[in-house]
Amino acid sequence: MVSTLENILITGRTYEEYMVFFNLDEKELHGKKVLDCPSGASSFIKTANENGIKAKGADMIYQFDKDGIKKQAHKTIELIYKDTNWMNGFNFDFYKSITNHKKHREFAVENFCKD
Repeated sequence: MVSTLENILITGRTYEEYMVFFNLDEKELHGKKVLDCPSGASSFIKTANENGIKAKGADMIYQFDKDGIKKQAHKTIELIYKDTNWMNGFNFDFYKSITNHKKHREFAVENFCKD
């Protein structure tokens, strides 16, 4: 089966999300090699490398060009937040709000595309 970008929902997470959700310690990772797979359109790799963590990302979407990934990621974000009822009951201790949750997704995509 050949994948097309239009058939893939693309999201990404921020460095801060990875650190909190996976209980990572930046000092412990400094100078070490980290593989993020599947990485999606996350900004973790970019920020990790900026912080002295030797990080690489792998994902099937990397066969497509950056502009196509960015466009599909933004389409996915709009689809996800069109109706947020599925988020009822979420723990928002980290995000504080649905709006902030969406901002993390948008920031992750934009920062991913700069890497």
